[in-house]
Amino acid sequence: MTKINMLPAIFLVSSCNSFVLTDPAIYLNDYFFGFESDNVSAQAYSDSEYSFANIKIGRGPAANVVLAYVKDGIYEWRSNDGIVIYTNNGIIVKTLGLEKDVNYGIFKTINFSSADTFTSLGSLYGPDLIKTNIQHNFFKEDKVKTIERLGETIISNVFIHEIYIPSIKWSTKNYFYYDLNNNLVRSEQKIHPNLPKIRIDYFLK
Repeated sequence: MTKINMLPAIFLVSSCNSFVLTDPAIYLNDYFFGFESDNVSAQAYSDSEYSFANIKIGRGPAANVVLAYVKDGIYEWRSNDGIVIYTNNGIIVKTLGLEKDVNYGIFKTINFSSADTFTSLGSLYGPDLIKTNIQHNFFKEDKVKTIERLGETIISNVFIHEIYIPSIKWSTKNYFYYDLNNNLVRSEQKIHPNLPKIRIDYFLK
């Protein structure tokens, strides 16, 4: 089993970037051309003692969240401004502190190695949709994608997670990129009808 270095919760406040915005003029320029925080340098990765993820919501600036806990296959990532994101094999299954939170009610271990279909009982917030059926479908796409990361080009297999919520007739398709050693590199997920897409780059140590 690969050892994963997790940051003790007591140090979270001073150890990761915030989702808070600053100068509007700088923000507008970076909104169209990309923010400095959108990419993690090889030096930043090397300097970090703990596992972290770089999260970009829509076209806003990215921020790092640190891995605080792993329990029963659920990874808990925390930012220094109170956002908590829970992932199951990279899939966002629950959030706290976002403008629109979710709890997909997924308790089984997700395995992308084979096709799978199931229904969970989950909730969306803002507006609230409590304990509704959420249909999940997983499969592998018959193509690869190249991802530029840490100064390298990574060839990745592409896995897809389809979501459908019958009660509001909403569906989406999320993408997960694994390198040829079966390590999760990146995900692109839309988890709520009223939230933009979330891109996550994972940096486990």
